[in-house]
Amino acid sequence: MRLLTPLLVALTLAATPAMAQPPQHTNPDAELGLVHYNSAWDLMRSEKYEEAIAEFQQALKLNPKLNMSHYGIGRAQMALHQYDAAIAEYTACRDYILTEEGRKYTGQAEADRARRDRMMELQDLQRQYSKGPQNTSTADMQRQIGNAMRMQQDATDRGQNISIDASVPAFLSVALGSAYFRADRRTEAEKAYRAAIAVDSKAGEAYNNLAVIYLLSDRYDLAEQSVKNAEKAGFRVNPELKDQIKNGKK
Repeated sequence: MRLLTPLLVALTLAATPAMAQPPQHTNPDAELGLVHYNSAWDLMRSEKYEEAIAEFQQALKLNPKLNMSHYGIGRAQMALHQYDAAIAEYTACRDYILTEEGRKYTGQAEADRARRDRMMELQDLQRQYSKGPQNTSTADMQRQIGNAMRMQQDATDRGQNISIDASVPAFLSVALGSAYFRADRRTEAEKAYRAAIAVDSKAGEAYNNLAVIYLLSDRYDLAEQSVKNAEKAGFRVNPELKDQIKNGKK
C-alpha cells in the first residue's frame, strides 16, 4: 500500500518556531550568539534554510546554551530533505534537556533560574506560532507547547528541589518521530510518537502519525483507534487516511 505524503501531518507543519529569550548574559559572545539565533529564525520564515542553519550553528558556537538552535537546525534540515542530519539535531536538543536541565544544581536559586529560563523559552515559542496562519496543525502545536508550559509551572510549584524536571516536550518528540519516519526508520518513529503521547495524552498530531505507521504495517485496528484518539483531541485527520484504514480492514 502506498500512502500519500500529506497524511503524515507533522512533516508539513509550518516551520516558524520561536525567537526564544535565554537567560540574561553579560558575556559578549553569549549576547552575539543571541543575535545570530534570532537572525536564524528570520531566515527560517523566509525559507532560506541553508543560511538559517549557518546562523544557528554560529549561535551555538558562541553560546552552547541556546539549545533550541538544535531544534531550528533540525527543522531546516527537514525542509532540505536531510533527514539523518535532522535526527542528529533533534536528538542533540533532546539530550540537552535530559542531561543539562535534569542535572543537580548547586543551589535552589540556580535551579529556579533554570526553570524560569525554560518557561520563557516555551512562552516565546508559543507566541511565535500564534503569529502565523492558523490551522489544525498549528493549533495542536500551540496546545502541546501550552501543556509543556503547565508541566513546567507544576514542577516549579512543587517545591524546593535543586534538580529540575527533564521531560522532553511532546512537540520535540513529534519532530524527531517525523525525521525517523522520513529516514525509513519506522520502529524508532513509532517510539518517538509514543513518547510524545506519554508526555501529552492529547497530542493529536502524534496520534495521527501513529495511525499512518500502523496502516503501513497492516495494524488496522490500532490505526483506527489512533485516528479516533486524534479526532477526540480535536485534530482534523485527513479523510484519505481514514478511507485507506477502512479499506485495509476489508
